[in-house]
Amino acid sequence: FAQWLGALPQNITKAKQDAVVKQLEVEVAKMSENLQGLKKAAKEEKAQSNMTAHLKATMKDKDKAMLDKMDQWSARMNDKARISGLNVLSKLKNAIHLIKKGALAGNGKAADDLGNVLKQMTAMTR
Repeated sequence: FAQWLGALPQNITKAKQDAVVKQLEVEVAKMSENLQGLKKAAKEEKAQSNMTAHLKATMKDKDKAMLDKMDQWSARMNDKARISGLNVLSKLKNAIHLIKKGALAGNGKAADDLGNVLKQMTAMTR
């Protein structure tokens, strides 16, 4: 994304700018859908953990501890994925805002801000 958007000239036509915004909005919609899926999966996992309480009653202490640890790990990873997704979503929306503001049409301040957003997004991938 950063390489593709970073390669665009600073003064592009309104039609090309609209095409870039449209593509970014498609990505925002996909990301939002994925985040909703994460929320749904977390709810299902919580419901399933209530069902495993009966199973834990028949387990040995070591096995219970291992299962609890796995559940904690899973919840932590789901939270990290959700937070990372929200961060990416925020950056994409910010990029759309800056492009609409004129970052690719000659507005120097918006272009600088867009460059900063792209640097942050690049840093997230490392």
